[in-house]
Amino acid sequence: MKTVIFNGNCQLHALAKTAGFASLDTSYFLSFRAEEQKGPFLAEIKADLLRFVSEDDLKVLIRFGGIGISVPTQQLLDKKPDVVVLNLFHKRALYTHIDKKYCIACKISELSRNYSELAAYIESNFTVEYQNNGRYFEELYKYISMLRDRLPSTRLLLLERFTPLICKGLTRQWIHDWDKIADRAPDFYRQCEEEFDVRLISTNSIFQDALSKGYTLDDLFPYLTPKIMFEEEAIQIEMERDLEHGTVAFWNMCGRAVLNAIGDEQFKDNDIVTPDNFYEIIRRAYQALLESVEENDPVYLRDFINEAINDSKCVDLTNYLTTAVLLFESSDIVDLVNGLRGDFRFSLATTFDYLDLLSGAIDLTKSRIIVVDEGDFTNRIMGLFPKSLKTQITILKSESLNVEFPEILSSLLLAEMTGVDTHHIVIASDVNKAKIEEMMNSASCNASITIIQPESVFFWLMKQSGNIYFNN
Repeated sequence: MKTVIFNGNCQLHALAKTAGFASLDTSYFLSFRAEEQKGPFLAEIKADLLRFVSEDDLKVLIRFGGIGISVPTQQLLDKKPDVVVLNLFHKRALYTHIDKKYCIACKISELSRNYSELAAYIESNFTVEYQNNGRYFEELYKYISMLRDRLPSTRLLLLERFTPLICKGLTRQWIHDWDKIADRAPDFYRQCEEEFDVRLISTNSIFQDALSKGYTLDDLFPYLTPKIMFEEEAIQIEMERDLEHGTVAFWNMCGRAVLNAIGDEQFKDNDIVTPDNFYEIIRRAYQALLESVEENDPVYLRDFINEAINDSKCVDLTNYLTTAVLLFESSDIVDLVNGLRGDFRFSLATTFDYLDLLSGAIDLTKSRIIVVDEGDFTNRIMGLFPKSLKTQITILKSESLNVEFPEILSSLLLAEMTGVDTHHIVIASDVNKAKIEEMMNSASCNASITIIQPESVFFWLMKQSGNIYFNN
């Protein structure tokens, strides 16, 4: 029996589960780093985390992205697979255990709400790295070179990534700035093919072939989600189609191509199935959103979401939930979304900050405000602040944060000791939020500081001015 390992992100997880691989020994290894990864095997990593959460909770966290365990490379190598199928996966912020060296991706702010012991363990024992894609192809090239060196007789397959705008309306990508680096992909593919005997699987060709056989875009990629765009002085929301998450029909077609490439044809004609029902929730979400917008009444979207969040097959509705609170002034919607604090199925930290600003739970008018200057977006927000608030703002340069913020902490500690009630609101992205929290922990500072994201402030400012628009 052939041993096939799928090494990448959730696209390969979906591919590995298709019918054609049922008779093979398959394994799926999640990756968030385009290079060799250290650490103990997966079972030991889970055992380490299970000291702080139950097994059921860990399963929920993994399923909905609250935690992703990036499987150490040695576990893949020890399997001595006949075939390794790779893809161009997206990176995430990675936490690396200082002693054990294994990597996880997690939503630390969300973990802190419901799993404080696990969050504290991660913050104390892991270093965080915010990856970028500036050297994406160079890093992946080195990784594939390492695999070829360690597994000289293993067949290596690489699932190519869709070319931007392959089809109108098929736009959403999960590799940051993919449209800016995609033109380098053909040279990367050719280099891997020539130097490492990598067999390429063209998703572009599979997609176009499916359309020529009568499949529709909805048959292959039905995942429609609101895209929230920050314009100069407005928020524009429009629908976009996700090209990361295809149906069983699409992944079966890719599976046929993979099996053909390894000379193990398993498919029969009826194995190319009609689209599955997994995306029914998304189809209904889209219709509910349209009805609510057309009728200017959130009841359709509210009722749908109330039903959907209790469905065991619920998929990520983050952008629908955020869109609901941005478009509709409805206490029902606000209560519904607030009730999801700590729910790992949805990435709503920015939305919660926005709701707290709207309700006054975070009050910019009664606090000292520190803005971490992170470039153009920060400058845009500063330009939109009302004059009455600008006098309360201190601006810190992102690059000098490690020097300037400890001085602020010292003054806060002094204020605490003298009984002065001082509250600070810090506006900073996740990257700088992590730095600030680390400095606070090091200083053992319990001062009154609330850290919120710049996007939530932009939401709030646009709500004040009424410049939030939905374009279908």
